[in-house]
Amino acid sequence: MLMPYKMDISLTRIPYSNWIIIFITTVSYFFQINGVYSHTTIEAMALNDWSPASLLGNMFLHGSLFHLLGNMLFLWLFGNAVCSSIGNGWFPLVYLFLGVLASVIHNLFSGVPAIGASGAINGIVGIALIWFPLNKLKVFYFYLIFYIPKAGSFLIKTYWMIIIWLLFDIIGILIAGGGIAHCPTHSDQPGRQ
Repeated sequence: MLMPYKMDISLTRIPYSNWIIIFITTVSYFFQINGVYSHTTIEAMALNDWSPASLLGNMFLHGSLFHLLGNMLFLWLFGNAVCSSIGNGWFPLVYLFLGVLASVIHNLFSGVPAIGASGAINGIVGIALIWFPLNKLKVFYFYLIFYIPKAGSFLIKTYWMIIIWLLFDIIGILIAGGGIAHCPTHSDQPGRQ
């Protein structure tokens, strides 16, 4: 397991709007799993048509706690850097634009319902790749060798971490065939982005 947790960057602004997006997305997930959102509301928010509720709402639904935590980790790591650079006023607009753009592209190329913030977050990661390719990331690692745990951390440049992350996503799609927006885990359950 590899988990990046800190980017070597001096934040020029406190990224409040990124923190607010993370908070709203997390609260929305707990509303989703605790029945605060009705089944009808969740269906309207899931990406399954061209309605504004669907194009925007899917970013605030997640398929599992692990799905939410993975997305929020990358939003925290890369979103803070991008938000600090473009400002708290622009960041939510850029984030929502990227999410809607990802939703539109998904609808054009796949008819499968989807949920998750991965489209918007991948856009933010792409911006970070362009703006901060040589910045170093601190990465925690953990693995087992013959049931003996090994853990530690190392530094890696942003572009290498993003390449590794992309490779893991591609391998996951090829091996598991699901979990990403284009392939649901059950026929009646939206796919995850």
